[in-house]
Amino acid sequence: MSFKESLIYSGFDGCEIGEMPTINLINQKKFDSLLHNTIRKIIIEDNQKIAQFLIRSKIKVEIESKLKEVFKFLIQICLQQEYFEQLSEEDKNLIINKMSSIINNLSKSEIGEMKNWEIELKTELINPENNWREELERELSLKRSITNQGAINNSDNIIFYNYLKYRSPAEVEITKELSKWDILYFPLPVSVIKGKKREPDFLIQHPETKKFGILEINGDTYHTPTNSQQDHERAEIFFSKGIFVKFVSAKKCLEKPKDVIKQFFEELKNF
Repeated sequence: MSFKESLIYSGFDGCEIGEMPTINLINQKKFDSLLHNTIRKIIIEDNQKIAQFLIRSKIKVEIESKLKEVFKFLIQICLQQEYFEQLSEEDKNLIINKMSSIINNLSKSEIGEMKNWEIELKTELINPENNWREELERELSLKRSITNQGAINNSDNIIFYNYLKYRSPAEVEITKELSKWDILYFPLPVSVIKGKKREPDFLIQHPETKKFGILEINGDTYHTPTNSQQDHERAEIFFSKGIFVKFVSAKKCLEKPKDVIKQFFEELKNF
């Protein structure tokens, strides 16, 4: 008689582990490690949108066994509905192929009992907070309201974080890091020079000198060559007004946001 047991791992909220069959399984943390390595592989290839969605996913593993002998692992990558719907079939295949590639390259000591496996992407329901109605009302209000944040085209994948809009996962990672500092900063602010609007990614105050500088994020996914040229032209205008401007890659913002901010403050202090 066969049975199924489930192991649930979250790459975002920690681990929850269900009952396990009493067999010699692959190390429990390997499944979370598998998700971690898949996301890193995708970040390296500059697929930032997919990486951001996967960071907020959970990995669930169902084990099919008979007489305590495992004969199949069903690996489910579970995403919230809003993220799942933004993934194209090409995106989904990319995720599955990257994870499959990692599993195929594992050594026997790493893979353990995991000889037969299958990967699929699923959606999962969000567990609402007690005040979920108020939260959704605020989100609707934010989407309807006019703000002084930079313009975001409807065609862009808008990301909402802490009731503000962002154009890319890299911008979200930077704002998370900046929130840890006791400083004043403006995400996607709008400036006006001679009647013309200029929209830097971040206007940030130095914690010691109180000087302000601009942090611009560049990346193939969110900044085309045309936009990049416009970014540099805009930077020249800010430089001419005595404002420090630093450009940094989206990849570095995603991987090492703390280092990005530290280096930015260092250079701003000496500007």
